[in-house]
Amino acid sequence: MLSIIFEGKIVILVPFFLYSSLFNTLWVTIIPTTLHYTNSLSDYIYITAYFSMSFAVGSLIICFFTTQLSETFEDFAMRPLMVFGSVAQLDTLCMDDSMIPSNSSIQPTDEPSLLIQPSIFPLLALASLFGVADAANKTTRTMICARLIPDLKHQVFGAARFYTSLAASTVFFASSQHVRLRRWTGCLIG
Repeated sequence: MLSIIFEGKIVILVPFFLYSSLFNTLWVTIIPTTLHYTNSLSDYIYITAYFSMSFAVGSLIICFFTTQLSETFEDFAMRPLMVFGSVAQLDTLCMDDSMIPSNSSIQPTDEPSLLIQPSIFPLLALASLFGVADAANKTTRTMICARLIPDLKHQVFGAARFYTSLAASTVFFASSQHVRLRRWTGCLIG
């Protein structure tokens, strides 16, 4: 297993695996924290559950379309889905930055957002878009791992999970109390 982690084909994809981990970490941990720390959303005690359900709806929608389009177009889950997922992630990060106050990732705040005031319906749309982007990203990652070294596809996927776990734990250990939302999304955008 150790040799597969340092395989040249896998090392080339390490930035993609790291990015996937940071995007996943954003919606799993940072966004739910910001929802609870944003005072304008304090009336919604089940906001995290609403976010999770909308995320699941977005994931199911993209999985349905991916299944249907993969039957029509050869290799749809590779390049076309990767491009679609990249656009969805960029839209998600921009919408996230424009809706959620930056300091809400580290402390309770009543500061205004940049463009869209946080409320339940735009937040549910954001959660669905996160689900679409995440499912597209994970499907593409799975396809890449399966095709990279076909005889060792399980080991390749394990190496990808190693790098994603390493990235998430390193970032949280080093900077979890100091990273504001806009810095996090800024790192992901560019």
